[in-house]
Amino acid sequence: MLAINFIDLADWLSNDIRVIFQTVQGLLIHGAWLRFYKVENEFSYTVCVEDLLKKTQSINNQSLTIPRSPEDRIVVSCREFAVLFCAILRAKNIPSRVRCGFSTYLAKEGYYEDHWICEYWKNNRWIKVDPQIDPFQQSSLIHWALKDNTTSDKYKDLIKNLNPLDLSSDHFITAGKAWLQCRKEGLNSNRFGIYGNPEEYGLKTLYGLWFIRGNLLRDFACLNKVETVPFLNRLDNKLN
Repeated sequence: MLAINFIDLADWLSNDIRVIFQTVQGLLIHGAWLRFYKVENEFSYTVCVEDLLKKTQSINNQSLTIPRSPEDRIVVSCREFAVLFCAILRAKNIPSRVRCGFSTYLAKEGYYEDHWICEYWKNNRWIKVDPQIDPFQQSSLIHWALKDNTTSDKYKDLIKNLNPLDLSSDHFITAGKAWLQCRKEGLNSNRFGIYGNPEEYGLKTLYGLWFIRGNLLRDFACLNKVETVPFLNRLDNKLN
């Protein structure tokens, strides 16, 4: 939940999901995208919402609803985008929850990238939102997919049809669904994880059933309003 210092912000902010979506994007930037924004900065490891907002104000004391330039945003992971978005919704009494699972639009074709999003309840359904995906990222993903001659037309259509304000089940798979698909339906678990060099973290692989199991536990915690820190952040901080 938002700290008492920021409740007034939530009360003042429009209830329009798009406004909250844009507000979050104006405060945070994903560490993996820094070079594409041509920004040099260090990962903040700021995982609590109150600390995120305080740090934002320490850099720029303007209203939190005024978008920061990329170099003035707090460097985070997908989790913090989802958690901040969810915290604002909850402060507005909009039923919402963070989800941990895997995306298809951030992975190469046929793979599933570790990812966090947020859901909110409206019109008798949970609507999945990815507050990380701003116009620059969405346009970049489409551009990369369309110019890649190795990807299928089906994958290109998947990327072109991405709506970060209402993700489909083809775009995001919860960890529980991924677990069942691998255990019961024979989906290859070695296609689920994080693209990167596992040796940097002292591991043999960043894909597999062990990774899905970890996300399954994190997603279970999220459903109980406990948004744990992502695994790799802990490794980098030597907290494992």
